[in-house]
Amino acid sequence: MPIVQLSEIHLYYELYGAPEAPPLVLLNGALDTIESDWEQQLPAFARHYRVLAYDHRGHGRSSAASTFSGYMQLAHDLVALLDALGIPQAHFCGFSDGGITLLYFALQYPERICTLILAGAQYTNDERTLAMLTKMTPERIETRIPAWAASLAQLHDTHHTPGYWQKLMRQMMTFWSQQPNLTLEQLATIAAPTLIVSGERDQFGHIDQQVAMRRALPHAELCILPAAGHPVMNEQPELFRHAALDFLARNS
Repeated sequence: MPIVQLSEIHLYYELYGAPEAPPLVLLNGALDTIESDWEQQLPAFARHYRVLAYDHRGHGRSSAASTFSGYMQLAHDLVALLDALGIPQAHFCGFSDGGITLLYFALQYPERICTLILAGAQYTNDERTLAMLTKMTPERIETRIPAWAASLAQLHDTHHTPGYWQKLMRQMMTFWSQQPNLTLEQLATIAAPTLIVSGERDQFGHIDQQVAMRRALPHAELCILPAAGHPVMNEQPELFRHAALDFLARNS
């Protein structure tokens, strides 16, 4: 099993595509894994890029983490993984928490970035996102969305212990209400070409936030996909794939 050992955890990763192709790094969303977020996109991406996908700390086949201090911690995990694999610079595509992590990463490590694709990400928690976050509890998911609970158990418990996904979620809830807490002024300093993608029905990375990010980021494009909610790359896989590959081709 391919892993990189960091100071306190190990990260599970997978590589696809020709070794000499330009690197493209995929970041999953919270409570997600490589397969749940990127399975539909990997074959097409790997035809053009050397794709690196990994399970975030505590997720899937990566080891359990004692703490989650926030998105900057996840950004530091990312740069440690890149250093361990000898990747000085890459294209990046992140969904939800993965996209938020990339915003923090871009502020701290701008020299590592060729381009950014942010799918279903928000830069701050406004009233709408906070209202959605209050509904994100293990108890509510088990009661109201049992199919999702079963999926989370398959993604996480099978690599850890029964009930692990609930523990993981409670760990992440400790910073969800406080972060992301970026400002539009901070976003204005991110110079990398950026594609912002969201589903028109997304309640986390909702359209108002996407438009605000488009206006703040100096080299950004905005793509709102129809008939899609938060997991836009799964609910509109072909449209997402076309938008992502077109953007990458124009900015490579």
